[in-house]
Amino acid sequence: MIQTAEIVEAIPMPHEAPVAHILLVQVTYTEGEPEIYVLPVAFADAGRETSGPTSHAIANVRVTGTGSEEEGILHDAMGDPRFSLASSTHRPRRRFSGPFGEVIASTTRDFRSLLRTAGISCSRRS
Repeated sequence: MIQTAEIVEAIPMPHEAPVAHILLVQVTYTEGEPEIYVLPVAFADAGRETSGPTSHAIANVRVTGTGSEEEGILHDAMGDPRFSLASSTHRPRRRFSGPFGEVIASTTRDFRSLLRTAGISCSRRS
C-alpha cells in the first residue's frame, strides 16, 4: 500500500523553453523500500487543446500561488510531439538538469529511423 508520493525532481524539457517536465516521483510504501518513478508531464491551458490525444490526459488542474491562477490539463508528455523532439533533439546524449540531478537523453537507431521517416534529421549517437 502506498504511504506517500513526493515529487523529488522536476526537470524542464527542453531547459531553455520548456514544453514539458520530467518528474521524478518517490513513492514510499507501508512495507518495503521506497521507489522512484519517472513521469513525463505537460500542461495545456484550459482554453487550448493538448498536442497529444485526449486519452493522455491525467487530470484537470488549477495552478495558484504564482500571482495569477491558471486552469488546464496535466497530460502525459509522451503523447506530445514537441516533447519527443525536445527529448530526442538533434544532438546525441543531450543533458537536462534539475536542482538535484540530470537526465541524459539519447536516441536509438529505431527512433532515429522514425524521425527520418517523419522528415526530421537527427545526428547519430557517438
